[in-house]
Amino acid sequence: MSDTKNPTSKASRPARKKPTAKAYRPASTPALERNIKPAAYVDTASYERPILVKALRPKLTPLQPLRMAAAFAQLQQFVSSSTAEQLITLAKKGVPTYVLQHLALFLQVSESTLAKALKIPSSTLTRRKATGLFNESETESLLRLLRCTGAALTLFDGDAGEAGSWFSKPAAFLEGKTPLSICGSTFGSEQIHTLLVRLEYGVYS
Repeated sequence: MSDTKNPTSKASRPARKKPTAKAYRPASTPALERNIKPAAYVDTASYERPILVKALRPKLTPLQPLRMAAAFAQLQQFVSSSTAEQLITLAKKGVPTYVLQHLALFLQVSESTLAKALKIPSSTLTRRKATGLFNESETESLLRLLRCTGAALTLFDGDAGEAGSWFSKPAAFLEGKTPLSICGSTFGSEQIHTLLVRLEYGVYS
């Protein structure tokens, strides 16, 4: 009987490495382009052509909230650096309802408080959550406020806590009103954005 070991025996096989958890990397934009149903998040990896995409993980997993948070941050950045034409295009498509949830977290208020400030009735919000998307006018209100939050982040050097809480503090330049209380109108959001830019450049009067 030969003493030569069988090359396929367990002893001669290299030990298998245990799989390690991979860091999340978003899929490339081309792989996500397809016919869209109510979206789970917005992929703005291509800032010039934001698209709505379906969630890659239909079941709720620990990665999904992180993915939504990352997509919200991308959307916030996109809105701050976009042209009016790009924002109009995005408004026509509508943004996912989770944007309001993350915007409320950023502003440190409840979803109902934010919806009221944006003049979105609670019954309408419930219907929108069922479909997954806001309509054009509601999306425009959200985008205007997102634009203001981007300016606030710039003013506070990226401190999300300070930037978010600023919207709930009475401002002398707004006659004692809070920025959040006037953000629901076009003129109110423009006034907030102008104020933030002036503060950034040290113009206090």
